[in-house]
Amino acid sequence: MPSWITIADHLKDAEVQFLTSRTAASRDWSRASSSATLGRECEEGEEEEEESGAEELMELFDGEVIDLTGHDLEIGANSLLREGELPIERYREPLSGTALTRGDFIEVHDVQLGTYEIDFVKIQIIARGRNGDYNIRGVPFVRTRKLQGQVQKKVNEICMILHVQRQTDGKELPAISVSVPPTSIVKKRDIIFTNSIYPEHCCTGSPALSENLRQRRAEQNGGLVCRWKFTIYFTMHSHSRATRPEEEVLERVQLDEVPMPKYRVSNETLCNRWRGGRIKGGSWPQSGTNIIDLESRPLPTDSNSATQSRGIGQRYTLFDSFSGAGGVSRGAQSAGFKVQYAVDKWADV
Repeated sequence: MPSWITIADHLKDAEVQFLTSRTAASRDWSRASSSATLGRECEEGEEEEEESGAEELMELFDGEVIDLTGHDLEIGANSLLREGELPIERYREPLSGTALTRGDFIEVHDVQLGTYEIDFVKIQIIARGRNGDYNIRGVPFVRTRKLQGQVQKKVNEICMILHVQRQTDGKELPAISVSVPPTSIVKKRDIIFTNSIYPEHCCTGSPALSENLRQRRAEQNGGLVCRWKFTIYFTMHSHSRATRPEEEVLERVQLDEVPMPKYRVSNETLCNRWRGGRIKGGSWPQSGTNIIDLESRPLPTDSNSATQSRGIGQRYTLFDSFSGAGGVSRGAQSAGFKVQYAVDKWADV
């Protein structure tokens, strides 16, 4: 079978651009990267080459240690309850008299999980111990300014923090909840979960106030918005509860994770906003064509009308992933597509 380069050399317009390979991880990466994936250290008997690669990637997390002392890691059906505790429906905060229940969102202080100081907690359970003491447990959140530059620092924009333990067999346990003693509760807060793009639903405050005052009041009493979740995967070893992350994933809140319909945005709408609309007849070249707003104008059903409205040289573009010998690209080009890129792992390519 001829190589992909041989096929590309015979493409009549010779416009295919080759993407060079690059190292997956670099020693110069900073901890402010938005996401990083790291495999576990190799076991004895594995190839020396793989072990060397894992050690090099381990440098990504050299300065970060997850200390989970005091947190429940063996999670079962009743993971949110400890021995001797009973769940209660409502708890009245002694200082303010505010009644708290499951699902409420609270601001907290002096609550730590791993390397993060937690700012807010969504209550999953309220527990009462044998001695009459109360404990609140739930999902932790931090302000986006604490994410080391991975997300832009915006007023009252917050991010969910999920620490997920992987067992030795690869099974993932539910995310760890944080415990909040009554003395760490500040007050209840209002929050919006949304998959829409900033600045929709953001907290703006009164325009009559100065920027600093508006920001301070918003942080104290304004509504909070969560568009992000940050998941940290780790494997806990038996000799210590201080470990390192193996993988970190920063991702947007998904459509099915938004509880209220008025804060949901369809994936098609988000895609259309990101692309800036679609061009009828193809986007190569873009000059002299009109952008279609998919939300206000339906696409034409008549294929002849789309063909007749195309400009000179206007074609659909193609990205050929796992291109191999280039048969798909060759066929697409014969059908009138603009082959823009091709990617393949084959070393000879």
